[in-house]
Amino acid sequence: MGRLGWPAWRGRWIGCSPYNHIIPECQVSTQPGTQGQDLISYISQIELWAAREHVPLYVLQRDQRKGFDMLEPQGFYDAISAYGLPSSIIDLDRSAQNSVPYRVKTAYGFTDPFIFDGITKLGGSLSPLKCTLTTSLCNRWLMDLNKQGALTIQTHMSRTGTPHTPTDDLSLHISLIEAMDDSLIIRHSLDALKISARCADRFQATYGWETE
Repeated sequence: MGRLGWPAWRGRWIGCSPYNHIIPECQVSTQPGTQGQDLISYISQIELWAAREHVPLYVLQRDQRKGFDMLEPQGFYDAISAYGLPSSIIDLDRSAQNSVPYRVKTAYGFTDPFIFDGITKLGGSLSPLKCTLTTSLCNRWLMDLNKQGALTIQTHMSRTGTPHTPTDDLSLHISLIEAMDDSLIIRHSLDALKISARCADRFQATYGWETE
């Protein structure tokens, strides 16, 4: 899985599941208390389920290049509006982003101050939260766009149409497994995977991201 599990520790302090499940369940590492082994275990269970149910599994790993400092604040604002959160959050953040003075430290000392407007700072205290909310919007958009190609985890009895226990009524729709700047798109057909990958690129390009 490469570096997919390394950012998982950040989820201990930026998880948003208490806020009415705004963050999709499949954004695993952004849930409170999640550790790297939880993410790897989760992916392994999906693979085992697919093998048992004879479901084809197509997985594409994507890596967002320099997610925080390339992310435009508008993505965070659109997420706030889409989830029905108070617009005062947007006003507060905009006031903190406007006319921010910066100086660059060089070998000869600091440069003269220059002004930036609307920048998401790498290492800023709110940057992980902004990134998480923006990617959650992408997650839900992909789920709405391509429901037929998405993976739905159910028990064997539920899939055969013969449920026996309340557990058989449960299902988990998997669209995009997020681990901050790494993600896995999972589909049960190659065509659906291609469509989702292109849509994900379109989404993140709108807000300034690039895929490595």
